Amino acid sequence: MMRLVLTALLLVIVLPLESPRVRLTADAGILGEANEHYAQRRFNRALSLYETALRQNPVWFRQNPVLLARMAYAYLHTGNAERAGKLFRRLQHQLPEIQDHLLYLQLQAHLKQTARPRIGWIRQVEQTLAGTPLQYRVDSVLAAYYHQAGKRDSALIFFTKMVAEGKRGSAEELQRVILLADSAGQDIRAAKLAEVFLHRFPFADFAPVAAKYVRRQLKAQPNVARFQRLFRFYLKRKLLEEARALLRAYQTSLLSREMYARYFVQL
Repeated sequence: MMRLVLTALLLVIVLPLESPRVRLTADAGILGEANEHYAQRRFNRALSLYETALRQNPVWFRQNPVLLARMAYAYLHTGNAERAGKLFRRLQHQLPEIQDHLLYLQLQAHLKQTARPRIGWIRQVEQTLAGTPLQYRVDSVLAAYYHQAGKRDSALIFFTKMVAEGKRGSAEELQRVILLADSAGQDIRAAKLAEVFLHRFPFADFAPVAAKYVRRQLKAQPNVARFQRLFRFYLKRKLLEEARALLRAYQTSLLSREMYARYFVQL
């Protein structure tokens, strides 16, 4: 339920404006054009028009802080993280209904603009968003940041948390973490997350790649439960050649005759 509420609120920023106050001007002139570019994620053009509109009529933006939120989001995606962060911080008081998401975006802006993050403040953000639908995203962003900064120990803290939180997040987010864990040399963590991916998103484009991580870990550490999960995935995706190869590979080394026969008849 909380996730649905959050998604509905975020549409105010990510999709065309729906505020009644904004609707009065959204279809007219420069602001309407800016909204259209924003909806199509043409952030450079949208930002230029929003800035012009702000100079022409700042009342629009005082009455509709969602417009400022859009400007901040556009700044974040056009390389001006510092300005985006300042706006996100200011807007937390003006848009309390999406305060948590604005805090998350402020964290993104902060990490993009500095090589020396404010650790104390980041911990406060973690505590504030713990237990919310945004916790997984926060951990994902921090894992990526520390990994790219070469701070492997810090990155591993968040990789470990995400293994436990693998039931959350979208397919794209989970895919990103699997690849990050793999690039950090964390084969076991990557395989565990890949198993979660196969369970949650068996028909996603990345699923066959995730299966390779699981297969690699199965080879390193043969395990009946892991074999069963991988075999079921192959059947679900109708990847029968892969299923047959898997069964042959572990016919004698892992499976009893009864287990082998049980799986063989499913092919």
